[in-house]
Formats: sequence, C-alpha cells, structure tokens
Amino acid sequence: MFSILILAEGQREPTVRVIAVSSPPPLRYISVSRGGQVTVWNSSLRILRSFRLAGDAAEEVASMRRFRGWTTDAVFMGDVRRVAVATDCRDLHFVNIATAGVFEDVHLFGTVCPTY
Repeated sequence: MFSILILAEGQREPTVRVIAVSSPPPLRYISVSRGGQVTVWNSSLRILRSFRLAGDAAEEVASMRRFRGWTTDAVFMGDVRRVAVATDCRDLHFVNIATAGVFEDVHLFGTVCPTY
C-alpha cells in the first residue's frame, strides 16, 4: 500500500541532486533544488534543516542577497562534512551541514574556464 505525503514547506522547485549520507549514523538525505534550496532530511523523510544559497554580494536588494541562476550539481565531501554546490554562473558554494544549523562557509565566484 502506498501513502501520499504532501509537503507544505518548500518552493516546489525541481530537485537537482539527492545525496544519502550514512556516516556518522543515523542515515540522512540532503536534497539540492534547482533554485538553491539545500535541505537535510532524516531517514523518515522529515525536514531537519533547510538553507537557501545566497547570491552575489554586489547585488544586494533590500538587504537580502537573492540567488540568481540554477544549481547544476552537488556532491557531499565526507572528510570535511560539507556539500559543494555548483551553479550555472560558474560559482561554487560550500555548505556546512556538520553543526546544528546549516550555513554557507565559502562562496567561490568568478571562476573562468581557460581558453586555449
């Protein structure tokens, strides 16, 4: 028998990546949406923590940096307990999930692909 779970929270954005994190126990899931929402779920698929990526500091609108663009991929780096999120603007966001809260440690921007 199947049950339907309606999630009231969230922006209902397409999900780019779902990552299963089993160490340290217990099992958790991390989802990254196309619009920059990073959510940590427990093994029963209940939301534990959520975080929205910040945009460029130069584009502050009403003291809030909005994320522009789309996330393209994400990977969990177990040795440092961070999630690296890549965007179509060639930015890299490193999100700390090790603490009780979820926050962005580092935002690398302006990376340019070399032309030969």
